[in-house]
Amino acid sequence: MVRFIHTADVQLGMRATDVPEVAERVREARFDTLGRVMALATEEAVDFVLIAGDLFEDNQVSAQTAYRAAGILADARPIPVYLLPGNHDPLTADSVYYRAAFGDKRPDNVVVLATPEAAVVSEECVLFPCPITQRQSTFDPTAGMQAGLSVGPGVVRIGVAHGSLAIEGRHSPDDHPIAPDAATRAGVDYLAVGHWHSRYIHDPRTAYPGSPEASAFGERDSGTVLLVTVKESGALPHIEARPVGELQWLAWDVDLTSGSLALIEEQRRRAERLADRDKTLLRVVFRGAVAVDLIPALDDFEAWLHAQGLLYADVRREIAATEVLLSKLGRLAEQDSVLAGALADLQALADIGGQRAGPDSPLSAESLGIEELLALWNSARGGEQIDRKTAVAEALVRLAQLAEEVAR
Repeated sequence: MVRFIHTADVQLGMRATDVPEVAERVREARFDTLGRVMALATEEAVDFVLIAGDLFEDNQVSAQTAYRAAGILADARPIPVYLLPGNHDPLTADSVYYRAAFGDKRPDNVVVLATPEAAVVSEECVLFPCPITQRQSTFDPTAGMQAGLSVGPGVVRIGVAHGSLAIEGRHSPDDHPIAPDAATRAGVDYLAVGHWHSRYIHDPRTAYPGSPEASAFGERDSGTVLLVTVKESGALPHIEARPVGELQWLAWDVDLTSGSLALIEEQRRRAERLADRDKTLLRVVFRGAVAVDLIPALDDFEAWLHAQGLLYADVRREIAATEVLLSKLGRLAEQDSVLAGALADLQALADIGGQRAGPDSPLSAESLGIEELLALWNSARGGEQIDRKTAVAEALVRLAQLAEEVAR
């Protein structure tokens, strides 16, 4: 039986330019998390630790960062730690893995997988590494892996690669594309992959652990490592996610177009329920069109959020004032009969604010039936059913936004 920890994308030395005010704290968290990974390895008494690329943010990290990382990896002794160069820290002429910290001063339990040659872990297990030698490539790094032909029967074969599985819509052609069936083709019992920061189990033999420490807003299923057990050659691996991350990055996207003050207050209640605020980075993005009189409530929410003791709080507004949009829409409708007709249809759908357009308004074109209009709008939303008041508010604002774009 072989048991090991699979991690990747630690990216020590990351710049954290998205959160410059707390960048140093974010960088420190990654060192702390790497320490927890080594502690978990000791606690679980695993056979080895496998870091499938991108231990470092790039090859320009400081010598201090390199030595500090090597020291943390040494804490796992006597458990061996295998490092695969990834696309952030590729095995180029200036590679961090050619420095003294990983050369003559390298801890004796650390092995850099610098060649594609099989690395013997023990009589029971052999690694088949695919080190990355450039930042970008259209070449499948696993293409030459032939584990099934390289060792005798009874040996557990672990492939180690870094890149993107070539799944439609989830990869770029120059992002070290890996064939989705690479594990089967190469004949490995498990393919340990790095590069995607969100945990992803592709099939029973192919997995990404995700970054052990979250690194961006909107990142999903990170902050864990994988504890992998392979009972014997040919057996399906048992894959278990273990939490190790310290910081949580939260991104809330709030569309205020059909909302009101209640939506803002809902975000306040969500924030009040947050645990470990001193370890939480939160970005709230308000979108859509809002009434001008809602702006003070947004101002107040932003001031309140910054006083809640979060490690980082950011409120972004991608909004437009409804009054301004509708005023522009009305002026455009006076000059465009098609737009005026569309407005007339919307006006027939519901009474906005309790008042209909007067006889001198440009909104006097013949309209469709109310139920027909509502059905059309719900269909445009993907079949979601909403009431007439909400439909009118959304449609007018979106029509105003579209008209404004066309008029530019």
